[in-house]
Amino acid sequence: MARGGGRAGRHGQGGRGRGGGRGQPRRPRGRAYTRKEFETVFEVLRVWLPITAPEWMKCADLINQKLEQPRPWDSIRQKFNKLIRAVEPSGDTEPGWEVLQARSIAAEIRIRMDGSSGGSDDEFVAGGSDSDNDDGSGENGGNSNGNGGVATNH
Repeated sequence: MARGGGRAGRHGQGGRGRGGGRGQPRRPRGRAYTRKEFETVFEVLRVWLPITAPEWMKCADLINQKLEQPRPWDSIRQKFNKLIRAVEPSGDTEPGWEVLQARSIAAEIRIRMDGSSGGSDDEFVAGGSDSDNDDGSGENGGNSNGNGGVATNH
């Protein structure tokens, strides 16, 4: 039997997620997003369609001007990416409105990226999208040089 009664999850957290294993206090969670905060985030992201970290920082500055309590740019980006990857429980027939909004914006960001798959995961994570063709290949084979996907050294 595994240590901790067989229920130990990753990193010795007792299978419970955010700490709390073996008498440790639970780590504090961040504030939940309100509908108004989601609407503000989506409004800014839909206009700017951020890809790079500096673009995300600019969006966070604009978002935080409208929020009562500011949020770090990486927290906003992580929440957005979490919504994109959200998997609905088997009994639900449709994702929540915030998931649909995030996925819609993510699709627009992918269009802005022109199908490029050369960015890092730190800049934008599009995992779990619901697109039919999410293999990273655009109309021109997955890169913006129009050579059918063949890499060239410039």
